[in-house]
Amino acid sequence: MTAQQLKNSILILAISGKLVPQDPHDEPASKLVEQIRKEKDRLIKEKKIKPSKFDSIIFKGEDNLHYEKIGRETRCIEDEIPFEIPSSWTWARLREVVLSNIGGGTPSKSNPNYWNGNISWASVKDLAMDSLNLKNTFDKISELGLRNSTSNLIPSGTIIICARMGLGKIVISDIDVAINQDLRALIFSNFIFKKYFVYFYKTLKFNGQGLTVKGITLDEIYNILIPLPPLQEQKRIVDKLEEILPLVEKYKEDKEKLDELNLNFPLKLKKSILDYAIKGKLVEQNLEDESVEILLQKIREEKQRLIKDKKLKADKFPQSTIFIGEDNSPYEKIGRETRCIADEIPFEIPKNWAWVRLGEVCDIINGFTPLRSNADFWQNGDIPWFTIDDMRECGKQISSTRQFISQKAIGENSKRLLPPNSILLCCTASIGEYAITKIPLTTNQQFNGIVIKTKYKIFCNAKFLFWVMPTLKSTLLNLAGKTTFEFVSVQKVSQILIPLPPLPEQKRIVAKIEELLKFVDIL
Repeated sequence: MTAQQLKNSILILAISGKLVPQDPHDEPASKLVEQIRKEKDRLIKEKKIKPSKFDSIIFKGEDNLHYEKIGRETRCIEDEIPFEIPSSWTWARLREVVLSNIGGGTPSKSNPNYWNGNISWASVKDLAMDSLNLKNTFDKISELGLRNSTSNLIPSGTIIICARMGLGKIVISDIDVAINQDLRALIFSNFIFKKYFVYFYKTLKFNGQGLTVKGITLDEIYNILIPLPPLQEQKRIVDKLEEILPLVEKYKEDKEKLDELNLNFPLKLKKSILDYAIKGKLVEQNLEDESVEILLQKIREEKQRLIKDKKLKADKFPQSTIFIGEDNSPYEKIGRETRCIADEIPFEIPKNWAWVRLGEVCDIINGFTPLRSNADFWQNGDIPWFTIDDMRECGKQISSTRQFISQKAIGENSKRLLPPNSILLCCTASIGEYAITKIPLTTNQQFNGIVIKTKYKIFCNAKFLFWVMPTLKSTLLNLAGKTTFEFVSVQKVSQILIPLPPLPEQKRIVAKIEELLKFVDIL
């Protein structure tokens, strides 16, 4: 049950006589109605209010059904009575318990002398659904504006309702206030406890009439049936509501927090699992696993030999070697330059792991969009061309694409065709989105393809790299900056540091992640 449903249920209990016990010593509500009629007769004689053409008297007949007498006509209204009420209560039309009503108006907007004065002027926007009182207004008018309009000054303590737009809104004004034409002030007898009426009014549902703006007429308002308890019970009901409703508000706040926690918990749990994984805390280290640093050194030596023998071209990016110095700080050697990079290392990793630049172990390949106006690039194409829309159908495991391009569109640049198990990393617009392809494909320029270099495949697992990607989002956003649009260049992506465990541990980590995420997915 939502807090609003709970609040509605409590209000219904209140206005049907089930929230507080009845006291047999209370004067019956029928006596209140008689006293209100006498008060109205007196005010009519004093010409302070106008007589009503439709005085209503509601009573129970000998057959225990409800009847209403208006003038000389009496009719059964049992089908209008919405629920049973205690015997000490009575039903009454609103016209019987309201002494008078006051409408409002708007001073001419074109006359600046009518506005920004010292008189509060209320419109629908000043009446909040979740507040009982009006304490201030957005707009003010001047004495001149009040005198030269149909607006009226309503004394503090008066009930104000919305008659057009915002139907159902009701407040007790804590200030003297002028009102506009969408509001109406209701002047009640002192035999009605105003807060009881406000709580009752909040249980009503209004459909309203009108094509553009929904409204209700004064007759419709006056014909509302109100269940009227004895005056003392009205006060006891309000006291009980003011004791309970703050607890409902607290329940609402707690439920919203709980709903948010339930909604975000799987995401936070997944984030924690991946965070543990890339810090070497998800699975135990195995001392028999060969250190990544030693393996890297072997690969670099082999690479240098092949380049020297002209059997291999040097990488586009200068070789980066990261190692732990004698002072136990991380250093990076590029060419002849060596520098401490302790301020770049985000967290500690196990001793047999290594930090590497992404561009050192992977080729970072820009995506592209062939010229749309060249039909040869698109018609009869058989090479899958990936865009972010394909993730909506495939998720993060890309096995098909909606669009295809031709071999002619790729030309002689074979690197643009990404092999299976390449990572797709979004580096503009939806920065940080990622996927892994299960098929050979090309991608548009929103994504970069991240392909493990052949010589490094023996110690880098594509699935491990895939699970590292979501942990890089904040890094990518920091690198993107915000000039004209967010964008992370290939150069910047290649410089990102990633933690690398021994290959057997990477596989154990991937297996553990996939085992745990199955449980997260069903939360």
